[in-house]
Amino acid sequence: MSDEGRRGRTHRFPGRPWVLCVEIEVKPGREAEFLTAVHLVNDEMRYEMAFIHTSLCAHPTTSNRFKLFEVWADRDDFLETQATRLYREPYRLLMEEILAAPFAYSEWYEIRVDHSFHVRHAPEDLAENSANNSILATFSRE
Repeated sequence: MSDEGRRGRTHRFPGRPWVLCVEIEVKPGREAEFLTAVHLVNDEMRYEMAFIHTSLCAHPTTSNRFKLFEVWADRDDFLETQATRLYREPYRLLMEEILAAPFAYSEWYEIRVDHSFHVRHAPEDLAENSANNSILATFSRE
């Protein structure tokens, strides 16, 4: 992302988390190297105070295409501090070698996030789980 593209934009959604969306195409056969490198970066950035979450997606039919969503509390902090962290350097160097096309960047602001944290069951499991939940409810009332 060029400095011109990074700086001087007005914030349409002040106070909202900032999202960096990166489309990535690696050379065929280099997918495992890419995944290892991106996992190492993600494992480090989760400890950053401004970090909120990330999502890495794989294209359904093209194995060497990925989309990465990094969500940060503050755009300027990311650009001035997070993007230059030393733990990103091995990733940057590897990308110079394995990218099939330049990164395609876009910026977004997160408006809403929904996650489901409950365990999903197959329909045939519901009767058994309902019985277990009734038993648990009985014990918790005693």
